[in-house]
Formats: sequence, C-alpha cells, structure tokens
Amino acid sequence: MPNPGHRVNSGALDVRVKSVEVDNNEAKLMVDTLNVFNTNLTGGEGVLFIQASKASGGGYWFVTLFAIRGRAFATWPMIIYTAYAAAITIFFQIKGQTQITQNANMWSGLQTSVSLVGIALFFLQTFRTNSAYQRWWEGRCLWDSVNTACYSMARITQAGGISSKKHARRLLRWMCGYLVTLKAGLRDEEDISELYPILSNTELEELEEVHCTQRCVYTVQKITETWLSCQAEKKIGTASDKEFEKLVPDLMRCCGSMERIMHTPMPFAYITHLRSFLVIWLSVLPFIFMINLKYYTIGVCFVIAYALL
Repeated sequence: MPNPGHRVNSGALDVRVKSVEVDNNEAKLMVDTLNVFNTNLTGGEGVLFIQASKASGGGYWFVTLFAIRGRAFATWPMIIYTAYAAAITIFFQIKGQTQITQNANMWSGLQTSVSLVGIALFFLQTFRTNSAYQRWWEGRCLWDSVNTACYSMARITQAGGISSKKHARRLLRWMCGYLVTLKAGLRDEEDISELYPILSNTELEELEEVHCTQRCVYTVQKITETWLSCQAEKKIGTASDKEFEKLVPDLMRCCGSMERIMHTPMPFAYITHLRSFLVIWLSVLPFIFMINLKYYTIGVCFVIAYALL
C-alpha cells in the first residue's frame, strides 16, 4: 500500500492518499486499483525520449536525427573496418598508383561486380529490418493485451465483482506485481522497488526469493490462487468468474509470448550468410572508391559500414 502522502496519478485523476482514507476498506480498494493504472510501463528509453520531445511541443524529427544515445553502433566491427579501409587507402595512394593505372580494366570489372552484389545485399538487409520491426510490433501488441487484461480485471474488482474486499485488494496488488515483474524479467533486472509501496512485507519477501525471470509466473500463480479462493468461498459472481477464466490465461500467454520473442534471435543460417557476404562486400569497397575519392574513401566507407553493420 502507498505511504500516507504518496501521490497517485491516473489520467485526469490526481489522488493524494491520506491516513484517514487508508483506514477505510473502500479507499484501500480504490488506491490499489489506481496503482494498477498508474504503474509506469510506458516503454523503453527511446519511447520515453520521443514522448518527452513531443510533450515539449517541438516535435522529435530533429531530436532523433542528432541523437547519440539509443543508436545502434557496432563499436568493434566499425573500428576494425575503418582501420582496414584507412590502411588500404593510404597504402595504394602512396605505393599503388602505378598498379591502379596499369590495371584500369580490372578495377572497372570489380566495380560492376560490387554493384551487382550490393543490390542483393540491400534486399537481405531490408528483410532483416522488416523482421526486426515485426518483432517489435508483436511485442507492442502483446503489451497492449496485458494492459487490456489488467484494466478489465481491475474494473471487475472495483465494480464489486468480488465481494470480499480482502481478496479484491490482494488480487489488485498482485496485478501490479505482474506488470512490474514482467517488465523486470524481460530486461533481466532484479530491481522491484516499484512494488515496495504496494505489496506487503510478506508478499515482497516471497517474491524476492524467486529468480527475476520467474517472478512474472509467480505473480500469475498468486492471481490464480486468489481467484480460486474466491470461487471456493463463493466471493465472486458467476459473470465475473467467467471473465476471469478468460483473462488470467491471457496474462500467462502474453508472458510466454514475450519471452519467446526475447529468446528467439534471427535464424542462424540467415545471419551467417548475410554477415559473411557483407564483410566480403565491405572489404572490396575501398578499392572501388579510392580511384576517384582518394583519401575521402575512408570517410565514405565509414558511413556505408555504419548503415549496414
């Protein structure tokens, strides 16, 4: 439960919990419900960054264009490749000018080959990008399903679908626990400090004994236990019971689906094939540009490699 004076926000709601309210069962139930809606799960660092930029009123086009944090950058591959491109360019500009002039036909044929292979590589890169976005969007849809299920369960509980206030509050607290532990488990984080004002000391001790990747499953187990206890004691209406019968398995399904996305990378054969030909293509690239661009080849190769690696 939140401490007296703890501020809870939910859309237009702005509730300050006071000692008098905390002593009342209805107020406790309302606070537990608000905690479900107030759990801060808006997204990762990139989402928060974009939302903050939009809230400032200036949009986020230029902000994302010049952003440093959050960009994908293969540090060591980029360092090694840039050093390789620099070495090739400097060597041929100092020692190999004669060889370039004498073998002009060979360099022309090499340019044609690189162009043709480059087209195929870009198609493979597009497939990789589309697959990455598809995985991201599937995760976003799953999180929307989680929110919908939790909102529905909170609505039923607050509306009196469960007659026992004790069971209702326990159910709402474990729903908050589900949201926080799901987020922490997907990020492989041990920190569950967001639950300190919500769960009781006993519940926190039980939860902290479970490994971070299994805490989400544990919270679903606790939600199920509370729901079955309401059934046994006839504390839940028939209509509410049928809705819970649909919603509780949804929580477990979403948890498993998110873990599937997290633990299933791109196919190994596809990645090895793409990276092997990408490295060969990038290795030949300096030979193409150094004829006309000379020392500017290093910068051009760096930019192209950054876009592809």
